[in-house]
Amino acid sequence: MVRIFNKFCQLCYVVAYRLFGIYYRFGRCDIAGVFVGVNVDGHLLLIKNSYRHEVSLPGGGVKKKETILEGAVRELWEEVGILCQPDDLVYVRQVVNQSQFRCDRIYFYDLILPQRPQVNIDNREVIWAEFLPIGKVHDMDLSSPVQRYLLTKGSDGSRADDVTA
Repeated sequence: MVRIFNKFCQLCYVVAYRLFGIYYRFGRCDIAGVFVGVNVDGHLLLIKNSYRHEVSLPGGGVKKKETILEGAVRELWEEVGILCQPDDLVYVRQVVNQSQFRCDRIYFYDLILPQRPQVNIDNREVIWAEFLPIGKVHDMDLSSPVQRYLLTKGSDGSRADDVTA
């Protein structure tokens, strides 16, 4: 019964995602979003949402009455069950992503941890999560913002010297 309910929820996410795409197309809304790169010993936590075909980082939209950091902390908790404090996050960069008829301002943060945390996904919005070596994720079907985030990373997860891309 839980599996059927999860599949129903996944379908709802797909429909909502497409309806938001139509809304953004006609409303021309600018969105602030966040992604958090959870780094543990050269491994990066990647996720797959039920409503997108690309692999991504934990993250999402920032609500109107929260700061960018508060949004990052909330999204990390909601998507993968990792609790952190705003001071734990390290600012990486901001990019502007123009796609799907909208313009997103995306803020990237790193959460660098000494050991892998327990990851909990709901199998509704997030259907897969795994820590993978940073040097091996470039060949995956990654979302455009995540590809740009990876330009800031060395193969071991350290900060690359050139982050101008």
